[in-house]
Amino acid sequence: MDRSPYLRTFGKDSVPSWICSSCNAGQLKLLPESLITKWTKESTVVWEEEGSEPEWIKMVFACVFECSTCKEPYSCTGTGGVEEIQYEGCDGYQQYHEEYYSPKYFEPSLVLIDLPSNCPDAVLAKLHDSFSLFFADAGAALNCARASIEALLTNLKVNKTEVKKGQRFGLTLHRRIGNLPAKYQHIKDSLMAVKWLGNAGSHNGKAPTREDVLDAYDLLEWVLSDLYANKDKKLKALARIVNRRKGPVQRR
Repeated sequence: MDRSPYLRTFGKDSVPSWICSSCNAGQLKLLPESLITKWTKESTVVWEEEGSEPEWIKMVFACVFECSTCKEPYSCTGTGGVEEIQYEGCDGYQQYHEEYYSPKYFEPSLVLIDLPSNCPDAVLAKLHDSFSLFFADAGAALNCARASIEALLTNLKVNKTEVKKGQRFGLTLHRRIGNLPAKYQHIKDSLMAVKWLGNAGSHNGKAPTREDVLDAYDLLEWVLSDLYANKDKKLKALARIVNRRKGPVQRR
């Protein structure tokens, strides 16, 4: 996953390489005529003060993006501001001010990782919940990513409860990960790491960042690919065929 597009703001003439979640091929393009901005009340008051600076301006915005390939529309809302841009010109360093916009919500939400076509629906639902919160609330996005592990373990037939002394008790996520069958031991560390990241989204302390969420997504993308995309199995099978033929695979 290329993280940089999901950590950037955008401008009227510069949009990160956000991939369309509908066709998974085109990139989102801003429809300039759709962009609406409004200064906050505080910014309007501050701007009237003597010595005010453009960088003090804060605003909210709404706009529409469109996929460059399938033309799927995306609504987007968020906050913005003004930043000073410096560049070296013929007469030395020059500067100008430019508005920037930080997304909080997309509808439909962006899909931030590759999802196998046969990934379980319950896992997909929790991940899409996470994607929808990614730009607005990193902690909540991590909580949903953690919840996707619960759904994944259920799909892998890992028990949610156990009976002890005649009574049934619910198992913690930590215990459920520890109870993974032997054939899934290779994904245990990755799931445990996502669990710890998800815990950070719930507990008091240093607030998680988008980088932390992307760490969780990287781990989940690998796990889901291993379980449901079967890339390793396909490549191993291809290697066996090529080695057996001692040359290219015969295709129709």
